[in-house]
Amino acid sequence: MFTREFWKLLIAASLCTIPVQCVHAQQEEATEQAEAQLVEVEEAQLEEALLEEVQLEEVEAVEFLGIPNLKIKNAPPKFVKPLVNAELSFVKRVCSPSSDQMKEIVHAAKAAYMQCSDLVANGPMNAQGRANKGWILRGPNNEQLKENPYLRVRRDAHTYLKPILSPAQYQSYIEETTERDRFERETAIGLAIGMLDDRIGLTQTQYTQLTEVLLKEWKEIDLQWIFHYISNNEYMPPIPKPSLNKVLTKKQQKMLDSVQSISISFGWNNGFGANIVLKEEWLK
Repeated sequence: MFTREFWKLLIAASLCTIPVQCVHAQQEEATEQAEAQLVEVEEAQLEEALLEEVQLEEVEAVEFLGIPNLKIKNAPPKFVKPLVNAELSFVKRVCSPSSDQMKEIVHAAKAAYMQCSDLVANGPMNAQGRANKGWILRGPNNEQLKENPYLRVRRDAHTYLKPILSPAQYQSYIEETTERDRFERETAIGLAIGMLDDRIGLTQTQYTQLTEVLLKEWKEIDLQWIFHYISNNEYMPPIPKPSLNKVLTKKQQKMLDSVQSISISFGWNNGFGANIVLKEEWLK
């Protein structure tokens, strides 16, 4: 009798508690579903916003680059943006564009920046080296690059500035960039000669003669490339031997043969562009 009554009470209690448990379970499940749906909606909205932004940038690139069937496959490398901003500040300083001109220049620069996604190479490393004066170019995340980003940004500027600036303004830009290139080349050659002097010793006359010879004959030199030898000073940049032999003595030439002279990998660390400090941030 006791056992039968006990089970009746237990069953009755179960009938009372099970619906309550089911309600709680249903509430929790509904909450989880609502949260999941909210996350899906937020992700969809974010994806849609990003797509609209890319489509807008594609339209801008079509307008300013004149490419009717433009398709941007990848986002441009972020480390190029500080270089674009630096070039735009240079343009403002040397060309004195009007506010309307500057708006148009920034617009065109952004379109050109969007095309920089093709800087990243997919081919073999040695093939990229042959295409870049024998240098292997790397980005801040060790990605292969098809060309020097500094040179790419400057070349793009030469293209998009011409239809925007007046002839006098554009001529001013050409003259100033020519002077900048000359200064950077002289600086690079001076650094290379300084490294050579540290290893074999040069007279003042030799220093002057080498500067004149290399400025005339050493075309394959780049300031950013030389900077890498300064931070890797166990190596020497491969200065053209025919040029060196015109100035160095036989003893110095033998000394130089014992020095490691190699073409090192040309790249940037994650602080790429961090040394560029600008008041204007043209591309956000």
